[in-house]
Amino acid sequence: MKDTINLFSYIVLSDSGFAPYPFWSYCTLACCKPVIRRTASVGDWIVGLSPKVLGNDIGFAMKVTEKMPVADYWKDKRFRNKKAKMQSSDPIRRRGDNIYQPIKNVGFRQQHSRHSNIDGSENEKQKQHDLNGKFVLTSDNFTYFGAKSKKLPKKFLDIIVSRGHTRFECDPKDVDKGKGGMVGSLIITGSEFKAGTLFFFERLVRTMATMIPENVGYF
Repeated sequence: MKDTINLFSYIVLSDSGFAPYPFWSYCTLACCKPVIRRTASVGDWIVGLSPKVLGNDIGFAMKVTEKMPVADYWKDKRFRNKKAKMQSSDPIRRRGDNIYQPIKNVGFRQQHSRHSNIDGSENEKQKQHDLNGKFVLTSDNFTYFGAKSKKLPKKFLDIIVSRGHTRFECDPKDVDKGKGGMVGSLIITGSEFKAGTLFFFERLVRTMATMIPENVGYF
């Protein structure tokens, strides 16, 4: 076990199910937040908070269980369902985050997705921003509250950030061991909250799909 681990927190400005993408058994951060994706390591925790106007509630918490280059994410069969399918009637498939196809001697091709232009052509600004992250963070140990976000306990208000992100260097036992740790206190509140489970979010996306724009920038 590492002597210290990091806890990153940031404001999720638009929680649409794209970044992070908590479907198909893994929570993945493949787009947006390039600095976190470059610097986070396996074992670190990432906590996403709602904007101040929505109370700075906890939207999700994920422990990084794997970190891989963007090209490997595209090729990995475990994540093929995460490839965006913009013509699908299923809004969850339209929100896929596995959108950068490696092309030999070229680099990457941005697929039609929430980060491309509406007509499916590449959005160079979003592409550069996403690929600056270099890596994709994946987790099979996560909790996504979605439409049932949780209040942030007063003793953890220090993790609120107004923009960008903040990073705390922590002793592992103070972060992810049960109700006594920081993340444990945030997400373990009863048997109904279990890592790897989606809470109301999938239902929210499916029922409100027509209310959420398909192509929005996320930073």
